[in-house]
Amino acid sequence: MTPIENVTVQISNGTYTSSVNSDTNGNFTFSDITYGDYTIDLISDSYRGIPCSVTVNVDEITQVSLIGIPQSIVNNIRSGWYTQEELDQRVLNERRRWDINGDNKISLEEAIHALQVVSGIRTQ
Repeated sequence: MTPIENVTVQISNGTYTSSVNSDTNGNFTFSDITYGDYTIDLISDSYRGIPCSVTVNVDEITQVSLIGIPQSIVNNIRSGWYTQEELDQRVLNERRRWDINGDNKISLEEAIHALQVVSGIRTQ
């Protein structure tokens, strides 16, 4: 996966919303977040993010990996390659492909597995 730098990453839970920008390595950090369930998403003109559900626990670092699809691909798809329903299904399938344990989160272990598969070190 290629890091997406300098995009806005937003976290929200219905009553609280905060945004930060990713760094040159695609990393981002939210601080002062209370425990609970949140949705994290990319806010960008260049990428379409896939929202990620995450549970934040007290005194624990929570790591997530977001998936961003270049907006140019989304535009091509919208111009007739796929219907919105087909696109949504393909995005869901891709997320399920890497979310091995099915918890709607991409853990560090799952991200490493995905990188190994993409780089050819490991088969599916």
